[in-house]
Amino acid sequence: MNGVAVGELDAAVGMQLTQINAWHKVEGKPVVVIGDIVAAHAPFNGAHAPEPKMVEGSPWYRLNGIGVCVEGDAADCGDVTTGRSWYRVSA
Repeated sequence: MNGVAVGELDAAVGMQLTQINAWHKVEGKPVVVIGDIVAAHAPFNGAHAPEPKMVEGSPWYRLNGIGVCVEGDAADCGDVTTGRSWYRVSA
């Protein structure tokens, strides 16, 4: 089970910047979904896009048909996100 990622509270090295989901919130911040941007950060594991995007998410926990990102899901730069330890998702 992995905790749900929340914008401005979790990071995939760079802070999670939510833009797609604005209405489903945890701790007052939007939940991160596939396609949300990660703040630019140093390329710790190779070249990074200027604005990496989340590319992994839950196959069944979705908002408007888009997978919610949880701890361990990756951005297209290869870095994985953290998540809320108390709001867990299991398959």
